Amino acid sequence: MNSPQVNKGTGIFSIPNTKKFWGNLDIFLDGNNTAGEGRFKMHLFNGTKENWVETKIPGTIGDWVFMTFRYNHKTEMLHIFKNGEIVFTRALTGWGRIVYNNMGDLVLGTYGFQTDPPQSSDKAQTWAQSFPGKLENFAFYNKALTDEQIKALYNE
Repeated sequence: MNSPQVNKGTGIFSIPNTKKFWGNLDIFLDGNNTAGEGRFKMHLFNGTKENWVETKIPGTIGDWVFMTFRYNHKTEMLHIFKNGEIVFTRALTGWGRIVYNNMGDLVLGTYGFQTDPPQSSDKAQTWAQSFPGKLENFAFYNKALTDEQIKALYNE
C-alpha cells in the first residue's frame, strides 16, 4: 500500500456485516496520523462481541509498504507485519474465531458503510473517507501464514 497523510478515518478493507454499523472485520487508518506514521485500527467481531486494536506504525505513510495482518484463532494472537517484519503483537485471549455474520460484499479501499449502496446498517459518514492512495496484492488465506511465509511473500 502507498498512503498519503490522511485527516479522516480512511477505510482500507472490510468484510461487512449488513446488520451492524461496523463489519465483521475492518482495517483502516485513523485520521490522527503524524508525519510518516500510520495509525492503524482493526475492528473484529466474533459473533457476540467486538474487539478493537489500535497501533501507530512508523514509516507507513508516503511510501510503498507491504502490510500483513494476521490473526491466528488457535493461538489467539494478532500480528501486524511491515515489509515482512513483525511490528505489532497482541494477545486476544478468549477471543476465538472471527465470525462472518450477515456478510456483505468484500470491500477494498473504504468502509462497508461508505459504499453505495451501503454494505452495513448505516449510511456514509462525514468523518470517514475512501482510501486516497494505492493498494496492491491483496490476498486472503484459509490459515494463518507463518512468519517465514510472510517474509517470503514480501521478498517476491
